Amino acid sequence: MKKVIAAIIVCAFLLVSVCACQSGGNNTSLPGVSDFDGFVSMMEQSGFEPQVSFIEVSGDGSEDEESKPEESKPEESKPEESKPEESKPEESKPEESRPEESKPEESKPEESKPEESKPEESRPEESKPEESKPEESKPEESKPEESKPEESKPEESKPEESKPEEKPKYDYTTGQKHTPLKNTDRYLYSILNAQQKEWYRKIDAAVKNLEEKVCLDTELTGNNNYYIFYIYAADNPELFYLGAQIGVEYGTGKDSLLFTYSDGVSDCGLDYGSMTPELKQSILSKKARFDAEVQRIVSTIPADAPDVVKEKLIYDRILIDSSYQKGAVWEGAAPDPWSAYGVIINHTGVCESYAEAFHTLCHMVGIKCVEIMGTGNGESHKWSAVLLDGEWYMCDVTFDDPTNGKPGETRHDYFNLTAKQMQEKNHSVSDIYWKSPSCNGTKYSYENYFGK
Repeated sequence: MKKVIAAIIVCAFLLVSVCACQSGGNNTSLPGVSDFDGFVSMMEQSGFEPQVSFIEVSGDGSEDEESKPEESKPEESKPEESKPEESKPEESKPEESRPEESKPEESKPEESKPEESKPEESRPEESKPEESKPEESKPEESKPEESKPEESKPEESKPEESKPEEKPKYDYTTGQKHTPLKNTDRYLYSILNAQQKEWYRKIDAAVKNLEEKVCLDTELTGNNNYYIFYIYAADNPELFYLGAQIGVEYGTGKDSLLFTYSDGVSDCGLDYGSMTPELKQSILSKKARFDAEVQRIVSTIPADAPDVVKEKLIYDRILIDSSYQKGAVWEGAAPDPWSAYGVIINHTGVCESYAEAFHTLCHMVGIKCVEIMGTGNGESHKWSAVLLDGEWYMCDVTFDDPTNGKPGETRHDYFNLTAKQMQEKNHSVSDIYWKSPSCNGTKYSYENYFGK
Protein backbone atom coordinates (compact mmCIF):
# COMPACT_ATOMS: atom_id res chain seq x y z
CA MET A 1 0.00 0.00 0.00
CA LYS A 2 1.44 3.25 -1.06
CA LYS A 3 1.34 5.95 1.58
CA VAL A 4 1.04 9.64 0.87
CA ILE A 5 1.96 12.12 3.60
CA ALA A 6 -0.18 15.25 3.66
CA ALA A 7 1.07 17.84 6.13
CA ILE A 8 -1.68 19.93 7.61
CA ILE A 9 0.08 22.85 9.25
CA VAL A 10 -2.50 24.59 11.30
CA CYS A 11 -1.44 26.60 14.30
CA ALA A 12 -4.28 25.17 16.32
CA PHE A 13 -5.52 27.45 18.99
CA LEU A 14 -2.27 29.36 18.69
CA LEU A 15 -3.37 32.14 16.38
CA VAL A 16 -2.46 34.68 19.00
CA SER A 17 1.17 35.09 18.02
CA VAL A 18 0.59 38.78 17.83
CA CYS A 19 -2.04 38.67 20.50
CA ALA A 20 -2.18 42.04 22.20
CA CYS A 21 -5.12 40.60 24.18
CA GLN A 22 -7.58 43.31 23.43
CA SER A 23 -11.27 42.90 22.72
CA GLY A 24 -14.22 43.60 20.34
CA GLY A 25 -15.57 42.25 17.05
CA ASN A 26 -18.39 40.08 15.76
CA ASN A 27 -19.15 36.39 16.04
CA THR A 28 -18.07 34.17 13.15
CA SER A 29 -20.72 31.92 11.63
CA LEU A 30 -20.22 28.16 11.53
CA PRO A 31 -19.23 26.88 8.06
CA GLY A 32 -20.38 23.50 6.87
CA VAL A 33 -18.27 20.55 7.97
CA SER A 34 -18.24 19.06 4.46
CA ASP A 35 -16.74 22.17 2.85
CA PHE A 36 -13.16 20.96 3.31
CA ASP A 37 -11.82 22.59 0.12
CA GLY A 38 -13.25 25.94 1.15
CA PHE A 39 -11.77 25.51 4.62
CA VAL A 40 -8.29 24.81 3.23
CA SER A 41 -8.51 27.75 0.84
CA MET A 42 -9.56 30.09 3.66
CA MET A 43 -6.78 28.78 5.92
CA GLU A 44 -4.11 29.33 3.26
CA GLN A 45 -5.29 32.85 2.51
CA SER A 46 -5.79 34.14 6.03
CA GLY A 47 -3.61 31.95 8.25
CA PHE A 48 -6.65 31.45 10.49
CA GLU A 49 -7.53 28.16 12.22
CA PRO A 50 -9.76 25.59 10.51
CA GLN A 51 -13.31 26.88 10.66
CA VAL A 52 -15.05 23.54 10.98
CA SER A 53 -17.69 22.14 13.26
CA PHE A 54 -16.95 19.08 15.30
CA ILE A 55 -20.53 18.13 16.15
CA GLU A 56 -21.21 16.34 12.85
CA VAL A 57 -17.77 15.10 11.96
CA SER A 58 -18.77 11.46 12.25
CA GLY A 59 -21.87 9.41 11.67
CA ASP A 60 -25.15 10.35 13.27
CA GLY A 61 -23.70 13.18 15.38
CA SER A 62 -25.63 11.89 18.37
CA GLU A 63 -24.19 13.06 21.62
CA ASP A 64 -23.13 10.62 24.29
CA GLU A 65 -24.99 10.55 27.54
CA GLU A 66 -21.83 9.85 29.56
CA SER A 67 -21.11 13.35 30.70
CA LYS A 68 -23.75 15.94 30.96
CA PRO A 69 -23.57 19.15 32.98
CA GLU A 70 -25.94 17.81 35.61
CA GLU A 71 -23.01 16.60 37.71
CA SER A 72 -23.16 19.37 40.28
CA LYS A 73 -26.55 20.62 41.23
CA PRO A 74 -27.15 23.63 43.40
CA GLU A 75 -29.80 21.88 45.48
CA GLU A 76 -27.25 20.37 47.83
CA SER A 77 -27.19 23.31 50.23
CA LYS A 78 -30.64 24.13 51.55
CA PRO A 79 -31.36 26.99 53.91
CA GLU A 80 -33.72 24.99 56.15
CA GLU A 81 -30.95 23.87 58.48
CA SER A 82 -31.34 26.72 60.97
CA LYS A 83 -34.98 27.07 61.92
CA PRO A 84 -36.22 29.40 64.71
CA GLU A 85 -38.66 26.80 66.06
CA GLU A 86 -36.01 25.21 68.31
CA SER A 87 -36.86 27.43 71.34
CA LYS A 88 -40.55 27.08 72.10
CA PRO A 89 -42.31 29.02 74.91
CA GLU A 90 -44.01 25.93 76.38
CA GLU A 91 -40.96 24.97 78.45
CA SER A 92 -41.80 27.33 81.40
CA LYS A 93 -45.37 26.74 82.52
CA PRO A 94 -47.05 28.77 85.33
CA GLU A 95 -48.42 25.68 87.11
CA GLU A 96 -45.17 25.05 89.05
CA SER A 97 -45.96 27.56 91.84
CA ARG A 98 -49.51 27.11 93.00
CA PRO A 99 -51.08 29.14 95.91
CA GLU A 100 -52.57 26.05 97.57
CA GLU A 101 -49.25 25.05 99.22
CA SER A 102 -49.62 27.64 102.05
CA LYS A 103 -53.02 27.06 103.64
CA PRO A 104 -54.32 29.21 106.56
CA GLU A 105 -55.49 26.19 108.57
CA GLU A 106 -52.04 25.47 110.09
CA SER A 107 -52.46 27.99 112.97
CA LYS A 108 -55.75 27.24 114.67
CA PRO A 109 -56.98 29.30 117.68
CA GLU A 110 -58.03 26.16 119.65
CA GLU A 111 -54.50 25.42 120.96
CA SER A 112 -54.71 27.96 123.80
CA LYS A 113 -57.80 27.07 125.79
CA PRO A 114 -58.95 29.40 128.64
CA GLU A 115 -59.69 26.51 131.03
CA GLU A 116 -56.04 25.83 132.02
CA SER A 117 -55.58 29.15 133.83
CA LYS A 118 -58.01 30.93 136.03
CA PRO A 119 -59.62 33.93 134.64
CA GLU A 120 -58.46 36.16 137.45
CA GLU A 121 -54.70 35.71 136.97
CA SER A 122 -54.49 36.22 133.31
CA ARG A 123 -56.95 38.11 131.43
CA PRO A 124 -58.22 36.53 128.37
CA GLU A 125 -57.49 39.73 126.48
CA GLU A 126 -53.72 39.01 126.47
CA SER A 127 -54.00 36.03 124.14
CA LYS A 128 -56.52 37.03 121.68
CA PRO A 129 -57.14 34.78 118.79
CA GLU A 130 -56.80 37.78 116.57
CA GLU A 131 -52.99 37.73 116.90
CA SER A 132 -52.62 34.87 114.42
CA LYS A 133 -54.84 35.94 111.71
CA PRO A 134 -54.98 33.84 108.62
CA GLU A 135 -54.54 36.97 106.58
CA GLU A 136 -50.77 37.05 107.26
CA SER A 137 -50.08 34.43 104.59
CA LYS A 138 -52.06 35.61 101.72
CA PRO A 139 -51.97 33.66 98.53
CA GLU A 140 -51.38 36.88 96.63
CA GLU A 141 -47.67 36.94 97.61
CA SER A 142 -46.78 34.23 95.05
CA LYS A 143 -48.54 35.35 91.99
CA PRO A 144 -48.28 33.27 88.86
CA GLU A 145 -47.45 36.39 86.91
CA GLU A 146 -43.80 36.22 88.04
CA SER A 147 -42.96 33.51 85.46
CA LYS A 148 -44.55 34.75 82.34
CA PRO A 149 -44.05 32.91 79.09
CA GLU A 150 -42.97 36.18 77.47
CA GLU A 151 -39.52 35.96 79.09
CA SER A 152 -38.28 33.37 76.55
CA LYS A 153 -39.30 34.81 73.25
CA PRO A 154 -38.37 33.12 70.01
CA GLU A 155 -36.75 36.35 68.85
CA GLU A 156 -33.68 35.62 70.99
CA SER A 157 -32.36 33.07 68.44
CA LYS A 158 -32.62 34.91 65.17
CA PRO A 159 -31.04 33.62 61.98
CA GLU A 160 -29.19 36.93 61.63
CA GLU A 161 -26.49 35.65 64.01
CA SER A 162 -24.77 33.88 61.06
CA LYS A 163 -24.11 36.76 58.74
CA PRO A 164 -22.84 36.06 55.24
CA GLU A 165 -19.92 38.44 55.78
CA GLU A 166 -18.38 36.03 58.29
CA LYS A 167 -16.52 33.86 55.79
CA PRO A 168 -15.22 30.55 57.17
CA LYS A 169 -11.49 30.12 57.60
CA TYR A 170 -9.87 27.42 55.50
CA ASP A 171 -6.82 25.26 55.98
CA TYR A 172 -3.94 27.02 54.22
CA THR A 173 -1.21 24.67 55.37
CA THR A 174 0.92 23.25 52.59
CA GLY A 175 0.46 19.69 51.42
CA GLN A 176 -3.20 19.99 50.45
CA LYS A 177 -4.60 17.07 48.44
CA HIS A 178 -7.07 17.50 45.57
CA THR A 179 -8.80 15.17 43.13
CA PRO A 180 -7.76 16.21 39.62
CA LEU A 181 -10.31 16.31 36.83
CA LYS A 182 -9.64 13.43 34.43
CA ASN A 183 -9.55 14.42 30.77
CA THR A 184 -12.59 12.21 30.13
CA ASP A 185 -14.50 14.36 32.64
CA ARG A 186 -13.65 17.64 30.94
CA TYR A 187 -15.99 19.87 28.97
CA LEU A 188 -14.86 19.23 25.39
CA TYR A 189 -14.80 15.46 25.85
CA SER A 190 -18.29 15.61 27.33
CA ILE A 191 -19.84 17.17 24.21
CA LEU A 192 -18.40 14.60 21.74
CA ASN A 193 -20.36 11.68 20.34
CA ALA A 194 -19.38 8.06 21.00
CA GLN A 195 -17.14 7.71 17.91
CA GLN A 196 -15.33 10.97 18.57
CA LYS A 197 -14.71 9.95 22.19
CA GLU A 198 -13.06 6.73 20.96
CA TRP A 199 -10.70 8.75 18.71
CA TYR A 200 -10.01 11.14 21.60
CA ARG A 201 -8.93 8.25 23.83
CA LYS A 202 -6.71 6.76 21.10
CA ILE A 203 -4.95 10.11 20.62
CA ASP A 204 -4.52 10.41 24.39
CA ALA A 205 -2.84 7.02 24.72
CA ALA A 206 -0.44 7.78 21.86
CA VAL A 207 0.50 11.29 23.00
CA LYS A 208 1.07 10.23 26.61
CA ASN A 209 3.71 7.78 25.30
CA LEU A 210 5.19 10.37 22.91
CA GLU A 211 4.30 8.18 19.94
CA GLU A 212 4.67 9.80 16.55
CA LYS A 213 1.39 8.64 15.02
CA VAL A 214 -1.93 6.97 15.75
CA CYS A 215 -4.29 5.12 13.41
CA LEU A 216 -7.93 6.18 13.82
CA ASP A 217 -9.34 3.48 11.47
CA THR A 218 -11.25 6.02 9.40
CA GLU A 219 -10.86 8.48 6.57
CA LEU A 220 -9.54 11.67 8.12
CA THR A 221 -9.34 14.55 5.66
CA GLY A 222 -12.34 13.84 3.45
CA ASN A 223 -14.68 13.94 6.43
CA ASN A 224 -12.60 16.40 8.46
CA ASN A 225 -12.25 13.75 11.18
CA TYR A 226 -8.71 14.96 11.87
CA TYR A 227 -10.42 17.88 13.62
CA ILE A 228 -10.71 15.72 16.75
CA PHE A 229 -6.99 16.44 17.32
CA TYR A 230 -7.74 20.10 18.06
CA ILE A 231 -10.51 19.17 20.47
CA TYR A 232 -8.08 16.92 22.31
CA ALA A 233 -5.27 19.50 22.38
CA ALA A 234 -7.57 22.23 23.73
CA ASP A 235 -8.92 19.89 26.41
CA ASN A 236 -5.40 19.00 27.66
CA PRO A 237 -3.39 22.23 28.11
CA GLU A 238 -0.92 20.47 30.41
CA LEU A 239 0.55 18.78 27.28
CA PHE A 240 2.51 21.91 26.41
CA TYR A 241 5.05 19.93 24.35
CA LEU A 242 2.42 18.81 21.80
CA GLY A 243 2.90 20.81 18.61
CA ALA A 244 0.14 22.50 16.64
CA GLN A 245 1.26 20.94 13.35
CA ILE A 246 -0.19 17.59 12.35
CA GLY A 247 0.02 15.36 9.32
CA VAL A 248 -2.26 12.74 7.80
CA GLU A 249 -0.97 9.42 6.54
CA TYR A 250 -3.39 7.94 4.05
CA GLY A 251 -4.32 4.28 4.09
CA THR A 252 -7.23 2.22 2.81
CA GLY A 253 -9.93 3.75 4.98
CA LYS A 254 -7.50 3.62 7.91
CA ASP A 255 -5.73 6.96 7.97
CA SER A 256 -3.29 7.90 10.70
CA LEU A 257 -2.48 11.19 12.41
CA LEU A 258 1.17 12.25 12.61
CA PHE A 259 2.06 14.36 15.66
CA THR A 260 4.71 17.00 16.26
CA TYR A 261 6.50 17.50 19.58
CA SER A 262 8.90 20.12 20.88
CA ASP A 263 11.05 20.78 23.94
CA GLY A 264 11.19 24.46 23.03
CA VAL A 265 14.49 24.05 21.20
CA SER A 266 14.20 20.98 18.98
CA ASP A 267 11.16 19.65 17.13
CA CYS A 268 10.05 16.35 15.64
CA GLY A 269 7.11 15.16 13.60
CA LEU A 270 5.55 14.90 10.16
CA ASP A 271 8.42 12.60 9.15
CA TYR A 272 7.79 9.33 10.95
CA GLY A 273 10.82 8.23 12.96
CA SER A 274 12.11 11.72 13.67
CA MET A 275 11.73 11.40 17.45
CA THR A 276 15.22 10.88 18.84
CA PRO A 277 16.03 9.44 22.28
CA GLU A 278 17.67 12.75 23.22
CA LEU A 279 14.59 14.79 22.31
CA LYS A 280 12.29 12.37 24.12
CA GLN A 281 14.39 12.61 27.29
CA SER A 282 14.47 16.41 27.03
CA ILE A 283 10.67 16.56 26.76
CA LEU A 284 10.22 14.20 29.72
CA SER A 285 12.60 16.27 31.86
CA LYS A 286 10.76 19.45 31.00
CA LYS A 287 7.42 17.79 31.76
CA ALA A 288 8.69 16.60 35.16
CA ARG A 289 9.70 20.14 36.11
CA PHE A 290 6.33 21.46 34.97
CA ASP A 291 4.36 18.80 36.89
CA ALA A 292 6.35 19.45 40.07
CA GLU A 293 5.62 23.17 39.97
CA VAL A 294 1.93 22.57 39.28
CA GLN A 295 1.76 20.24 42.28
CA ARG A 296 3.54 22.78 44.47
CA ILE A 297 1.02 25.49 43.60
CA VAL A 298 -1.95 23.18 44.04
CA SER A 299 -0.68 21.97 47.44
CA THR A 300 -1.10 25.52 48.81
CA ILE A 301 -4.79 25.75 47.86
CA PRO A 302 -7.10 24.68 50.73
CA ALA A 303 -8.93 21.49 49.85
CA ASP A 304 -11.83 22.39 52.17
CA ALA A 305 -12.62 25.63 50.34
CA PRO A 306 -15.46 25.93 47.80
CA ASP A 307 -14.56 25.94 44.13
CA VAL A 308 -14.98 29.70 43.76
CA VAL A 309 -12.34 30.30 46.45
CA LYS A 310 -9.98 27.82 44.79
CA GLU A 311 -10.58 29.53 41.46
CA LYS A 312 -9.76 32.97 42.89
CA LEU A 313 -6.56 31.70 44.53
CA ILE A 314 -5.41 30.28 41.18
CA TYR A 315 -6.42 33.48 39.41
CA ASP A 316 -4.52 35.67 41.88
CA ARG A 317 -1.46 33.41 41.85
CA ILE A 318 -1.12 33.86 38.10
CA LEU A 319 -1.62 37.62 38.38
CA ILE A 320 1.02 37.95 41.09
CA ASP A 321 3.64 35.66 39.56
CA SER A 322 3.35 36.49 35.85
CA SER A 323 3.80 39.34 33.40
CA TYR A 324 2.58 39.66 29.85
CA GLN A 325 5.27 39.04 27.23
CA LYS A 326 5.07 41.86 24.72
CA GLY A 327 6.59 41.35 21.28
CA ALA A 328 6.69 37.53 21.56
CA VAL A 329 7.62 35.77 18.29
CA TRP A 330 6.41 32.30 17.33
CA GLU A 331 9.37 29.98 16.97
CA GLY A 332 9.27 26.20 16.74
CA ALA A 333 6.41 23.73 16.99
CA ALA A 334 5.35 24.57 20.56
CA PRO A 335 6.92 27.81 21.83
CA ASP A 336 6.68 28.42 25.58
CA PRO A 337 4.98 31.86 25.43
CA TRP A 338 1.94 30.20 23.83
CA SER A 339 1.62 27.31 26.30
CA ALA A 340 0.91 26.75 29.99
CA TYR A 341 4.65 26.22 30.50
CA GLY A 342 5.38 29.88 29.81
CA VAL A 343 3.31 31.30 32.70
CA ILE A 344 3.80 28.45 35.18
CA ILE A 345 7.58 28.03 34.77
CA ASN A 346 8.87 31.18 33.05
CA HIS A 347 6.20 33.46 34.60
CA THR A 348 5.60 35.18 31.27
CA GLY A 349 3.62 34.56 28.11
CA VAL A 350 0.81 35.77 25.86
CA CYS A 351 -2.92 35.40 26.46
CA GLU A 352 -2.89 31.76 25.42
CA SER A 353 -0.26 30.98 28.03
CA TYR A 354 -2.32 32.76 30.71
CA ALA A 355 -5.49 30.90 29.80
CA GLU A 356 -3.86 27.47 29.50
CA ALA A 357 -2.03 27.87 32.81
CA PHE A 358 -5.34 28.82 34.44
CA HIS A 359 -7.07 25.79 32.88
CA THR A 360 -4.30 23.42 33.94
CA LEU A 361 -4.46 24.51 37.60
CA CYS A 362 -8.27 24.47 37.64
CA HIS A 363 -8.31 20.91 36.30
CA MET A 364 -5.83 19.89 39.00
CA VAL A 365 -8.20 21.01 41.78
CA GLY A 366 -11.25 19.47 40.10
CA ILE A 367 -12.83 22.56 38.49
CA LYS A 368 -14.29 22.08 35.02
CA CYS A 369 -13.33 24.81 32.58
CA VAL A 370 -12.88 25.43 28.86
CA GLU A 371 -11.08 27.97 26.71
CA ILE A 372 -13.08 30.58 24.83
CA MET A 373 -11.81 31.72 21.44
CA GLY A 374 -12.68 35.05 19.88
CA THR A 375 -11.55 38.65 19.90
CA GLY A 376 -10.72 41.12 22.64
CA ASN A 377 -10.73 44.77 21.70
CA GLY A 378 -10.72 43.67 18.07
CA GLU A 379 -7.65 41.39 18.29
CA SER A 380 -7.53 37.58 18.31
CA HIS A 381 -7.78 36.49 21.90
CA LYS A 382 -8.35 33.56 24.27
CA TRP A 383 -9.98 33.58 27.69
CA SER A 384 -11.85 31.13 29.95
CA ALA A 385 -15.17 29.76 31.16
CA VAL A 386 -15.56 27.90 34.48
CA LEU A 387 -18.36 25.75 35.89
CA LEU A 388 -19.39 26.49 39.51
CA ASP A 389 -22.38 24.75 41.11
CA GLY A 390 -23.95 23.98 37.75
CA GLU A 391 -23.59 27.48 36.28
CA TRP A 392 -20.98 28.79 33.83
CA TYR A 393 -19.02 32.03 34.22
CA MET A 394 -16.51 33.80 31.98
CA CYS A 395 -13.21 35.19 33.23
CA ASP A 396 -10.15 36.70 31.57
CA VAL A 397 -7.01 36.51 33.68
CA THR A 398 -4.95 38.20 30.94
CA PHE A 399 -7.04 41.36 30.91
CA ASP A 400 -6.84 41.57 34.71
CA ASP A 401 -3.03 41.63 34.46
CA PRO A 402 -2.30 44.89 32.59
CA THR A 403 1.08 45.24 30.93
CA ASN A 404 1.69 48.48 32.82
CA GLY A 405 0.41 47.18 36.17
CA LYS A 406 2.36 47.18 39.41
CA PRO A 407 4.21 44.00 40.49
CA GLY A 408 1.94 41.82 42.63
CA GLU A 409 -1.16 43.79 41.68
CA THR A 410 -4.41 41.84 41.35
CA ARG A 411 -7.62 43.01 39.75
CA HIS A 412 -10.94 41.27 39.24
CA ASP A 413 -12.72 43.37 36.62
CA TYR A 414 -13.01 40.29 34.38
CA PHE A 415 -13.60 37.68 37.09
CA ASN A 416 -16.73 35.48 36.75
CA LEU A 417 -18.82 37.60 34.39
CA THR A 418 -21.79 36.64 32.30
CA ALA A 419 -21.37 36.36 28.53
CA LYS A 420 -23.33 39.58 28.17
CA GLN A 421 -21.07 41.42 30.62
CA MET A 422 -17.99 40.13 28.82
CA GLN A 423 -19.41 41.30 25.50
CA GLU A 424 -19.95 44.74 27.01
CA LYS A 425 -16.22 44.73 27.78
CA ASN A 426 -15.46 44.30 24.05
CA HIS A 427 -15.06 40.52 24.02
CA SER A 428 -16.65 38.70 21.09
CA VAL A 429 -16.97 34.89 21.06
CA SER A 430 -16.16 32.97 17.87
CA ASP A 431 -17.78 29.51 18.07
CA ILE A 432 -15.90 28.21 15.03
CA TYR A 433 -14.40 25.24 16.88
CA TRP A 434 -17.04 24.19 19.40
CA LYS A 435 -20.14 25.57 20.99
CA SER A 436 -19.17 27.60 24.04
CA PRO A 437 -21.25 26.99 27.17
CA SER A 438 -23.95 29.50 28.06
CA CYS A 439 -22.40 31.70 30.74
CA ASN A 440 -25.25 33.25 32.74
CA GLY A 441 -24.18 32.64 36.36
CA THR A 442 -24.22 35.57 38.80
CA LYS A 443 -24.06 33.96 42.27
CA TYR A 444 -20.26 33.70 42.21
CA SER A 445 -19.42 36.99 40.59
CA TYR A 446 -16.63 38.77 42.44
CA GLU A 447 -18.90 41.45 43.87
CA ASN A 448 -21.66 39.05 44.94
CA TYR A 449 -19.37 36.57 46.69
CA PHE A 450 -16.28 38.47 47.80
CA GLY A 451 -17.73 41.98 47.98
CA LYS A 452 -16.40 45.15 46.45
